[in-house]
Amino acid sequence: MEAIRFSDAVRRSHSVFMLTVTLSLLFSGCGGGGGGAGGSNAQPNQPGDTRPVTSIKAQPTDQSVVAGKAASFSISVEGTASIQWQALSNGNWIDISGATSASFALPTTSVEDDGHQYRAVIAPSAGGSAITSAVATLHVAPNISWSFKSPSFIGAELNSVRWVDDGKVAVAVGSNGTIVRSVDGGLTWTHIRRSRNDAPRLTQLLVTDSQTLVASGPKVFMRSSDAGATWSQLPAPWGDGLLLAFRTSQVGIAADATGKAYRTSDGGLTWQETKPVAVGALNTLECNSQVCIATGWDRTHNGNLNAWKSNDDGFSWTEVDFKPKTVEDLGLWAVGVVDANTIYAFGDGWKGRSVGRSADGGATWTWETMFAQQRSTGVRFADRTHGLTLDGSARTEDGGRSWLDTPSFRNFMPQGLALSSSGLSLAVDVAGQIMRSVDFGASWSAVFKTADGDMKRHQFSSLAFSDRQNGLAVSAHDVLFTVDGGQSWTKTNLDASIANGVLEKVAFANPTTAVLVGSSAVRSTDGGRSWQKINSLPWGDFSAVAFSPAGWGLLAGQNGMFRSTDAGASWTMVRAPGTDRFGVFAIRGNVVLAGGFGTMLRSEDAGLTWTQVSGLTEWVYSISWSDAQTAFAVTTRGRLLKSTDAGRSWNAVDVGTDKHLLAVSFSSDGSLGLVSGAGVVLHTTDGGQTWSKDLSGYPFFWYAIAFADSRTPFVAGDNGVIMQGSGY
Repeated sequence: MEAIRFSDAVRRSHSVFMLTVTLSLLFSGCGGGGGGAGGSNAQPNQPGDTRPVTSIKAQPTDQSVVAGKAASFSISVEGTASIQWQALSNGNWIDISGATSASFALPTTSVEDDGHQYRAVIAPSAGGSAITSAVATLHVAPNISWSFKSPSFIGAELNSVRWVDDGKVAVAVGSNGTIVRSVDGGLTWTHIRRSRNDAPRLTQLLVTDSQTLVASGPKVFMRSSDAGATWSQLPAPWGDGLLLAFRTSQVGIAADATGKAYRTSDGGLTWQETKPVAVGALNTLECNSQVCIATGWDRTHNGNLNAWKSNDDGFSWTEVDFKPKTVEDLGLWAVGVVDANTIYAFGDGWKGRSVGRSADGGATWTWETMFAQQRSTGVRFADRTHGLTLDGSARTEDGGRSWLDTPSFRNFMPQGLALSSSGLSLAVDVAGQIMRSVDFGASWSAVFKTADGDMKRHQFSSLAFSDRQNGLAVSAHDVLFTVDGGQSWTKTNLDASIANGVLEKVAFANPTTAVLVGSSAVRSTDGGRSWQKINSLPWGDFSAVAFSPAGWGLLAGQNGMFRSTDAGASWTMVRAPGTDRFGVFAIRGNVVLAGGFGTMLRSEDAGLTWTQVSGLTEWVYSISWSDAQTAFAVTTRGRLLKSTDAGRSWNAVDVGTDKHLLAVSFSSDGSLGLVSGAGVVLHTTDGGQTWSKDLSGYPFFWYAIAFADSRTPFVAGDNGVIMQGSGY
């Protein structure tokens, strides 16, 4: 047998990681009968030999793991024998150097390990034929994850934000386990926990003392004891729709969507089910140091929202009396607790919207008409005079006696608010935006901005990479470039004549040269840092550009289709029908597909001549090749089409989602393909036979897909969001 170093074998056949060995060899008493090789279990001793018969008591078995995790194989042998593990490589069983102690393990695996096979060869010490174990196969599933790489942007959905020390340290939580923290009054933020597909959604955040925070979500409860710098996950007894409130750092109350209530007296380390708060599902739950207030749908009041109050840590609850209003007249929608005595209630009854204030813990109420633009879900106070409704639509400067409109919040829908007595306020939304105010919420500005405005205004329409490190992202009026594989992005200083127009598509002709089209056509020879107008093209709008690896390229616009053979420096017109209505090219060798409004063209001579593809009536705005015969296209109806005859005919493909699709792209070797659209990203690793959902439920439209290499995809879209995929 040929002996090779196991690490070298892995590098050559897997291109991944070093394997280590974790084996268990069992030696024990008697046995007998049978022998042979090729998977046999026992080998008889020679005549007169009294040593135990060598046999395999437990065969190695197939292992299934997720990429990046460990995988181990073991064998149990009875008798005295030596063991050699082997790996199947190019049809030959190769000894794994050093793997002689009866088992082995891979501490880290990759998708390239999927399907690899291993076996053990047992050589009895008494001599005779070797015994070969059963073959064990390793199955490795992708451990796919996506992370936000947006420039100066959190990216993940944010659901709650709180000040830890009244104006300096702040923490926000959101989707997929996201936790971010600021130590400079909300001006800059760092990720404590980044968004991960396998992490639970965090919906609530509470500060229980100067160092302790708790965060919760569906079936998850987390706690920090160092002002949000580090977190630990604790058991959570509840299900979905959780409401959580703490009266002190130790005493807390929780209720879920089923109406069940729980109580903790040790800061959330343990929870005990207790008496339900209300006679229906709860809507809000809030506590301060002395009192807790809950609102919920009350079946005894015709299903109207009602409120209950507890002064004994949730052991007993009494209905709040809103006299002179009744629950039915009030149309209660939210209650806010300022302190043990001061409580606010908001109603939207048949007599109009109103706000009530109690100065004696809810015993008596005074009511005023409220002219808020929106229906708030509650109120939060910075001090006894300054407060904001939770939707940000109204604010008070006199302790809630009167309410003012907040114009700067009309286009922002906050999911969480944090107010401080210094006037600093923070607001977060489902798009990952963070707004900041220094005047108790009277005016607001976005924390994340480009040099000339809000990051949120970016809607990326095109992505392109020239190699693993260098790429470009294009929005309507800006171009951003990366030189570190998409980890950070920098805005290009565009000439006003370019930026004032509309930018649409970008493509690399070679590692340093790119062409950008939109209201005009411009070219860069320094990786996108500077751009110059292409003088060989006529004035007008351009909508599509693409380059072949061979260096020639195509461009389409309102004045026709053009072809370049010098990386876009000069262009000549090509005769093709309807070229002012084309928005995408897909090149494979000399075959080109051009998609546009209700039509598709096909060329077999590198774009010199064209024929029309019959049977297509939808606008095709994204096309990608997976191999020389197979191509995929996305239409304006949000459908995915597939061709298996190099683009001559097309049929619809079901990818398992009803979301509107916007883009499709395959890696250059065709091993990985993605489709993206309205909040969804799916992938395929079998040429489009099956599709798996990677991202879903995000409030973003993914308009563009690009590959930095065959296993590193990026998607980009609205709200200034760029994401990177890994683990394929």
